[in-house]
Amino acid sequence: MLKKFYSFIICFSLSVNFSFANVADFVEAPSTIAGQAIVMDYDTGEVLYDKNADKLVPPSSMSKLMTIYVLFDKIKNGQIKLTDEFTITNSVKAKAIQMERQRGSHMGIHTLNVGDKIKVEDLIKGIIVLSGNDACVLAAESIGGTEEAFVSEMMEYAKRLGMNNTYLKNSSGWEDEAHLMSVRDLAILSSHLISDFPEFYHYFSIKQFVYDENVLWNSYNRNDLLRSQVGADGLKTGHTDAGGYSITASIKLQNRRFIIVVNGLMNRNGLNSRFTEVKKLFNWAFQNFDNYIFFKPEDEVVKAKVWFGKKREVALTVSKPVILTLPKNMKPSDVKIKAVYDSPINGGFSKGKNVGQLVLTLPDGEERKFDLITKEAVESMSIFGKFFENIRQIFLSILG
Repeated sequence: MLKKFYSFIICFSLSVNFSFANVADFVEAPSTIAGQAIVMDYDTGEVLYDKNADKLVPPSSMSKLMTIYVLFDKIKNGQIKLTDEFTITNSVKAKAIQMERQRGSHMGIHTLNVGDKIKVEDLIKGIIVLSGNDACVLAAESIGGTEEAFVSEMMEYAKRLGMNNTYLKNSSGWEDEAHLMSVRDLAILSSHLISDFPEFYHYFSIKQFVYDENVLWNSYNRNDLLRSQVGADGLKTGHTDAGGYSITASIKLQNRRFIIVVNGLMNRNGLNSRFTEVKKLFNWAFQNFDNYIFFKPEDEVVKAKVWFGKKREVALTVSKPVILTLPKNMKPSDVKIKAVYDSPINGGFSKGKNVGQLVLTLPDGEERKFDLITKEAVESMSIFGKFFENIRQIFLSILG
C-alpha cells in the first residue's frame, strides 16, 4: 500500500554529491538456497535483496523475455500485427526438429510443413506459456531475416534498457556457454515489460494454451505461482543443465508489486524450490517494507525566486512521483528533504524546465535524487524592464 507523507524540510544549496545504498541494510536479510537472487520494488526500482545479482550466469528460458520485448515493441510501433502470420521455412523446420530431438520445450513446429503459417499472437503464447524454443526461432528469423541478425537487435534493445550484464547468442535461451545474463538485468527487463507494454502484459498470466492437440503435455504454463494465491501474474521460468532451475516472477498484492528473480537451483528439488524461494523472498519484502509518496507531479515543492522575469517567483514541482521504499522500522520523518538549484532562476523559461534536484537523505546519509522542474512558464523582462529592475535592486541594497 502506498502511504502519503508530506512533512519536509526545505534547504537550498548549489551542489551536492549523490550516492546510493540498499535500504535493505536496515532490515535483517533472509537466506536463499538459490545461487543468484534479487528482489526489486517495481514502483521505485529499489533493490531490497541482492545475492550475486550481477554475476553472469546462464539465464535459460528466462532470456526469452528479451525476445518477447522485441516482439511487443514492434507490435506497439506498428511494424507487425498480432494477426500477422509468419511462414515456416526450411531453416526454422530444421532447427525445430533438432530442438525437439534434444528434448527442448516446443509448441510443435517440428510436426508442421515448410510453408505453413503461424499467427504472431499464437507465437507469443507459444513463447510465454509453452516456452517454445521453436516459436522463438520462427519469430527471430521472420523479423530479423536470420536468428543471428535478430540477436544483434536484441542486444541493441538490452543496451538501451541499461542491461549492462547481458550477452545473448540466440533467441530462445538454448544452452551456449557465451549466452549469459545477470539476474539484475532480468529484473530490469521485467520491469520494462510491465511498464512499457501494459496492453500486452496479460499474456504472462495465461495458465494454459493448446496449440497442438498432440502435445497436450506441454500446454500448461510452467509458472506454478500463477496457480497459487500469492498474487503472481508473470513472468517466465527457466531450466538448463548449466543454469539449473530458475524463475523471473512478478507478484502484486495490495497495490504493491515486487519483481523477484532466482536462479541456479541445481538439483532436482529446484523444480519446486524455485517457487518456494520466491514466495519466501516475497513474504519477507512485503512484511518489512512500505512505499511512501513524498510528492506527486504538480505538487508545489518550493517557491523559487526569479531574476529578470515577469514574475518574481515560480513554484517548483517534480517530474514524476517521489516515492521511497522504506523499511517499516524507519519513520518517513527520518528522511531529510533538500531542494538543490541555482537561485535565483533567470526569467524566460517554459513550464517543465529542469532547474535542479530534490534530494532525499536517509538516516545513514545515503541520498536519492529526483528532478525539480518549473510548474509554470515565466517570460523574460524586456530590456527596459531589466534596466529598471537593476535600479530597483541597487536601491534595495542601499536601503537594506
